Amino acid sequence: MQSPVVLPEIGVEPETEMVVSIWFAEEGEEVLEGDRIVEILAGSVTFDVPAPATGRLIDVRLVEEDIVHTGDILALVETDDEPGLRKACERFAARGEHLELRRMSE
Repeated sequence: MQSPVVLPEIGVEPETEMVVSIWFAEEGEEVLEGDRIVEILAGSVTFDVPAPATGRLIDVRLVEEDIVHTGDILALVETDDEPGLRKACERFAARGEHLELRRMSE
């Protein structure tokens, strides 16, 4: 499953140019949900865009100093989770049960 890293609405004037300032994570690096992965400069203000999920940062689409706009997809985070898998694991753990997961080969 892949989660897009999207530039959110940050409340700056529409004519304010926004640019990628610095990437805190590199493509292929493991990130945790909420980790800051990229800094955006909007006028004289900087803000961080967090990882939308825990996984591996892939498909970084912009480099430092590229111009960005609200809603742009900056990169993707690839996760190992299937939808609902994390919640199922948490339910098993809450009951003290062990759940072993194995990736099926194709």
